[in-house]
Parts: sequence; structure tokens; C-alpha cells
Amino acid sequence: MGIEKTRVKTGTAYVGNRFLDHARRDLSRMAEVCDYVVHSISETDFYFHKSALRSIGEATVRTGMDLWADPWGVGGVFGGESFSRFLLDHPEGWQVLSNGRRVPAACLNRPVFREFMQEWLLTAKEVGAQVIFWDEPHVFFHWDLEWEESTVVSVMSAKAFSDKVWNGPSPPFG
Repeated sequence: MGIEKTRVKTGTAYVGNRFLDHARRDLSRMAEVCDYVVHSISETDFYFHKSALRSIGEATVRTGMDLWADPWGVGGVFGGESFSRFLLDHPEGWQVLSNGRRVPAACLNRPVFREFMQEWLLTAKEVGAQVIFWDEPHVFFHWDLEWEESTVVSVMSAKAFSDKVWNGPSPPFG
């Protein structure tokens, strides 16, 4: 038996352009070397460019490439330096540090942000997304306030997850 060869899938991010004719030319060139395109869907796109994104999404799929969607800068939580209207409209949805200080990023546990992300996901689906690329989700972290507790929780969570995957005690964490 020989080694089975598989081709690595390649893709690229496509950020910022909302002009269909220009996108068609770009996508045509990308399709020569890529299997998928990661399209950013920022809050600005969510509120103002849905129609353009649908058209660009259709053009992407017509080239034969898969369409991935990226919540670019949404809620100040995902990768990308983009405007967040959510944060302005929902200060109650911000993350709160252990010392009570509010920080300008949505809290992943707040129902208001979860509802917003469900709407974002529906938009991504309408655009034609086949894959969601969760780009650098992060929470604010104050080294002196959160470090000790977060480390313990992270290791405990990783251990619990690993035990579940292993269907019993997992190998030791080193």
C-alpha cells in the first residue's frame, strides 16, 4: 500500500471591497489558485452592505470556491479593527473585569450579544457562507486581576474536555 496523496486546500481572505465588478475580477483570479475565500462581514457590512455581500457571495460560489464568513471585528471580540455599533448600542453587553471595570468588547455570555451573533449568523447564511471562521475570539484580560484564576479554570476546563474526548481519564497535563 502506498501513501495516499491529498491536495492541501488553499484560500485567501477578501476584506473591504463591496464593488461587484471589481470583486468578480478579483474572484476570477483567486479561483485559479484557491479553493475558498474568507469574506469579512463586519458590523458595517451587517448594517449597510448586505445586498452587496449577497452578490459577492453568489459570485464567489459561481467561481467554484467555497465561501467562508468571518465576523470581522464584531462586538470588539473577533479579529479585525472595525467599528462596533453593538458596543455603542449595548453598554450593558460589555465585558466586565474582576475589579468591576467595563471594557469595550462584548461579553460572550451576555444574552444581548448572543442574540446579535445569531442575527449575524443568519446574515452570513444569506450571503452564502458554507463555513464560519471564528477569527481570534478573545476576552479582555488584566494580567494582575485575572491571571491566577483564569489559569486554573483554563487547565480545569481543558482537562474536563480532554477526559470527555478520551471517554475516561486523559493523559496527564504536563
